[in-house]
Amino acid sequence: MVSTSGLILGWVIAAGIGVLALWLVTLAEEPATLRKYPTRWLLAAGLLIGLLAAGGWLWVMAASGHSYDAATWAVWLGLLTGPVVLGSYYLIQLLRE
Repeated sequence: MVSTSGLILGWVIAAGIGVLALWLVTLAEEPATLRKYPTRWLLAAGLLIGLLAAGGWLWVMAASGHSYDAATWAVWLGLLTGPVVLGSYYLIQLLRE
């Protein structure tokens, strides 16, 4: 029970880190400031952690013994598709330079 609670807490924290990094990258006034040495790698790490959290959650839904209906999948895909696509885009942009 403790390991399950810890895993869920870890996912929530990882998702929070990813959302925070995505907000900072998306709402930055000057994108050039994001490309400086420590900021760039911290944001890239935050985005990667968030993407792993989203992918991990979808994997758990797909691989678990539960049979989720189409409405449940639609809700989760609707909630996660935008941030995953945008986070992937910004992660690639940060790593390219």
